Amino acid sequence: MPGCSWCEIREGRDFFNWRDDVDWIVSNPPYSVFSQFLRHSLNVAENIVYLIPINKIFNSDRLIREIWKWGGVPEIHVVGAGSSLGFPIGFAIGAVHFQRGFSGSTRVSFMAPEIAGLTPRKAARRAALFPRP
Repeated sequence: MPGCSWCEIREGRDFFNWRDDVDWIVSNPPYSVFSQFLRHSLNVAENIVYLIPINKIFNSDRLIREIWKWGGVPEIHVVGAGSSLGFPIGFAIGAVHFQRGFSGSTRVSFMAPEIAGLTPRKAARRAALFPRP
């Protein structure tokens, strides 16, 4: 992302040392310290987009309450099962948008079935279960 600031601990730029306010954070955060990473993001950003196993944001009552006190989640875009995307897990992977001060409903969208590699029959079944608005 040309022109943007970035952090990479392997290159001596530790995100936990970042203190400046930013409009956006876009990341695939380290899962081993996810809660701490998100909490720090909530302190410095207006908007956050993480590519994560979606269940990460629902793993604890405390974390859910912190997210909704700060703002909320306007959208979750489900990309697919982790195992089908090369992740070593089977949980659903998605781009989750967190927004400071957000108070509306969370929209959930799904990657187009033809992109996800579904057979036409499976795509039709998924469309019936999860109709698009």
